[in-house]
Amino acid sequence: MQQIQLDPVEAGFGSHRPHVWLHPFRLVQHISNPRWISWFALEPPVPIAPPQLTSIGATYLWIQLNANSINGDGPIIDREVEYRTVSGTMYDLQPVDKTTHKIGHLDPDTEYEISVLLTRPLEGGTGAPGPPLRARTKCAEPMHGPQRLEVVDIQSKQVTIRWEPLGYNVTRCYSYNLTVQYRSKIPFKEETREEVCYLTQSHDPQHTIHNLTPFTNISVKLVLRNLEGVKESRELELQTDEDVPGVIPLESIQGSAYEEKIILKWREPEQTYGIITQYEISYKAVSSFDPELDLSNQSGKVVKMSNETTHMFTGLYPGSTYSFTLRASTAKGYGPPVITQFTTKISAPSMPAYDQETSLNQTDSTVTVLLKPAQSRGAPVSVYQVVVEEERPRRARGTAEILRCYPVPIHFQNATLLNSQYYFTAQFPAAGLLSPQPFTVGDNKTYNGYWNVPLLPQKSYSIYFQAVSTANGETKIDCVRVATKAAILVTQLTTPYVRIVPAAGDTQLTGAATPKPDSVEPEKQTDHTVKIAGVIAGILLFIIIFLGVALLMKKRRTYHSYTYYLMPGVMSSSSCSGAIAESLLQDWETPHQCI
Repeated sequence: MQQIQLDPVEAGFGSHRPHVWLHPFRLVQHISNPRWISWFALEPPVPIAPPQLTSIGATYLWIQLNANSINGDGPIIDREVEYRTVSGTMYDLQPVDKTTHKIGHLDPDTEYEISVLLTRPLEGGTGAPGPPLRARTKCAEPMHGPQRLEVVDIQSKQVTIRWEPLGYNVTRCYSYNLTVQYRSKIPFKEETREEVCYLTQSHDPQHTIHNLTPFTNISVKLVLRNLEGVKESRELELQTDEDVPGVIPLESIQGSAYEEKIILKWREPEQTYGIITQYEISYKAVSSFDPELDLSNQSGKVVKMSNETTHMFTGLYPGSTYSFTLRASTAKGYGPPVITQFTTKISAPSMPAYDQETSLNQTDSTVTVLLKPAQSRGAPVSVYQVVVEEERPRRARGTAEILRCYPVPIHFQNATLLNSQYYFTAQFPAAGLLSPQPFTVGDNKTYNGYWNVPLLPQKSYSIYFQAVSTANGETKIDCVRVATKAAILVTQLTTPYVRIVPAAGDTQLTGAATPKPDSVEPEKQTDHTVKIAGVIAGILLFIIIFLGVALLMKKRRTYHSYTYYLMPGVMSSSSCSGAIAESLLQDWETPHQCI
């Protein structure tokens, strides 16, 4: 007896299940001679290797089927390409009639899984998909740049902008970057910068640009880039807000100093950061060459308009250093200050008024005057000096004479050599004259190296007293005439006059007054005699001319022309006058013999 059994066998296809389930049957025959006899049905073809990628584009992939090597049975009568997105639900199946195939209409920058399906004749001849190929398309150029770019906030040093969110349909690439480009436009210079925008995936993307220059025109635009191209947004023109201005350049500040005023000039800040509205200048006295000055009230503040860059400070103290603080302002407030200092010039000391130029006492060769201390003005008095001037024109009484003082000290010994009308007769330190003191001009002593030589009686003198202040490289002098001495005729001398000169090699301590040793005055006393003789000769010449005219008139008259007779006394007088005139005409040098 024979028995045939058919066992269904389910064909396995690895990890891929076929679209057509085949149920081959194994024929089993049991006979007396035990052995197995089997018959198998044909298997559908399956590629051994995945397809090969030959070219990549943004929207296509070129592949080679690579289906020559298969598992299963042939012959191959049909080929198909199956592809799907790795992440997503997109799926498609395309018939292929060549060994190469272009898959088109793909999305840029998208990864696909591609397989090949083969089919043999008869029903159920389509095999399972072969090994898959994974490939990613390239990025495509962006469709357009960012849109709806607008400014959200503007400050002095930063600007915030926003734009419409960017989708894949705009970027056409999952890998891209977005940058903001801005150009600063300042006078004589243009600067371009670029920053990366990181928050691009937000539903309300925006970006803040920092470290901008206040009150500056800038242009802003967004730039979208991927591997395949660049697209830009429209450009925005805007201006940053004002800020406090920069510092006023120190080198631009110039000061012209006088005794009681300072003229200050400056320039606006190099970085105004807006429209300058005003300048503020504060000043304060910080020191003085005169320690007695009270500087507590020497301070103040002035405000100048934006178009004013100079100011004159008046009412200042001489010889004082002032600190000036300058700063500029915009609508946002004051900028940082700059500090500088200037010093007023010292003034000449103020000499006390003398009601009269009358000395306390006079002799033939001396004049005693009262010396009064001066008032310092910006610098303490350094020294006092007594000056003797010969036949100098008179000055206004009791007034300080600054312009005609004596800045060059000349010793008496050098006055004749230098043809000088004046000489210094004494000098005192300021500490030696704290209160009014009498002083005798011509006492033949030495004062701080100056010889107080006795005065010549026959000469006229003016006595001047001056105070000297020296500080900061400046020297100022004020002087006043304290006495005058008229010339004395020889016949008016009350005492014999002998001028005393210093002995050779004699030296004195500074500020000391000591008598000089006796010696004969080398200067001859001839000037006075010549002057007296000239005056007498002039008078005699006038008398001679007058008498000569009278005598000539008398000779023209005759005795008979008189209507009366002269008295004897008168005749005698006329004769005597004629004799005198005749005698004077003969010898005018001896008129005393006729008197």
